[in-house]
Amino acid sequence: MSDIIWCVIIGGAMSHANIIIEIYCLLITVILLICNFLSTQKKTADAKSRIMCRMLTTNAGIIMAFTVTVIIDGAVKYKILNVVLTGICYALGAILTELFGEYIFCIVREKVTDSRKLLYALRAVCGAAMLMDIVSIFNGMYFGTVNGYHVRGPFYMVNQILILSIMLLELIYIFARTKIIGKEAAALAMYGILPLFSVILQIFVREYLLMYPAITLSLFIIYVVRYINQADMLNQKNEELTRAILENEKSRQEAEKAN
Repeated sequence: MSDIIWCVIIGGAMSHANIIIEIYCLLITVILLICNFLSTQKKTADAKSRIMCRMLTTNAGIIMAFTVTVIIDGAVKYKILNVVLTGICYALGAILTELFGEYIFCIVREKVTDSRKLLYALRAVCGAAMLMDIVSIFNGMYFGTVNGYHVRGPFYMVNQILILSIMLLELIYIFARTKIIGKEAAALAMYGILPLFSVILQIFVREYLLMYPAITLSLFIIYVVRYINQADMLNQKNEELTRAILENEKSRQEAEKAN
């Protein structure tokens, strides 16, 4: 009953704020997708760019599904659609968590050979989490609707603890590989920390307002840092090429004088 009262109180007041925030997040995600596409269309996209594209696309799917959920929340005739879209948000969230782990692992494997067992374990756990999210659409163990309003299911905390555990392990892996990851470690840690705290706050804040903006902000930070690192690497290569040309020209001139 308390869930129903809460939804009735905040449903109308918070829905507009949620929609505005999610539209901004969607715009940011789409802009990042376009930038990622433009930066890779003239060359073969590397593994990190492909994973980043999947992360941004998944995030866009989550935001669109959630936005529609906010719009129809409280409408009894759309209660089935409400539950289905909520399940899509949960399932895509599990996929996004797995893709983030793949992104970290991809950076590490560029420099050292790391065991792929961790990646397979991550895929298995996130796959199981996604499956349970889909099952929840039918049995309501994580979420459901009452009088058309979204409510949390009896095992909602199980889902939150599972996601928190995965994110925490990914964060620990980042800290353990900080020297190997290099400059991007701080940005990746932010992706782990911001959503981690937003999930914790979400347990106490009933409306869905914190998680998806935190993820979008984290993706933006990762993309910007990645772009800066690529620009630095390009400048470094240009400087090395310029030095090589100057040294070659100097050697040529000295050879001409000797002759």
